[in-house]
Amino acid sequence: MALHTFHTQTLKVRSAVVVFHEGRLLLMRQNSKPFWVLPGGTLEEGESIAICAVRELDEEVGMTVSLVGMLTVSEFADAKRHVVDVTFLGTYEAGATSWEAPYPENIDDVAWVDEAEFKALSLKPDCLQSMIAQEWDALSEGRLPVLKDVYLGLTS
Repeated sequence: MALHTFHTQTLKVRSAVVVFHEGRLLLMRQNSKPFWVLPGGTLEEGESIAICAVRELDEEVGMTVSLVGMLTVSEFADAKRHVVDVTFLGTYEAGATSWEAPYPENIDDVAWVDEAEFKALSLKPDCLQSMIAQEWDALSEGRLPVLKDVYLGLTS
């Protein structure tokens, strides 16, 4: 594994959740970007990464989830920022399962996608899209897959 040094102004920790309901994966588009992301957001001072994940789903989509466990850690870095993404597998417990615009905060769209739709779209980070596609069956059944690497690496 190659080691890197970053000279950026900010370090951000983002917590996200892979959550399925009735065989479909929950995704969001934010900030008018052409790609999708898992629901989640930035860690706030004084909270754990797991609490952040649960809080963000409640704030962004009005959904209660239980976390099954941590799936992956990945990083993104450029000249301005360094982001560490921690992704959990969660199970739907209660709350909204459909949404209509306008959405809260900087959310442009919220959708449940099936496996075929997922393979046709662009999810960031790319390494997470590959892992979810390969482990779709286990994840959609609420099972943590046996992964070769939990750390998915650095993306640009």
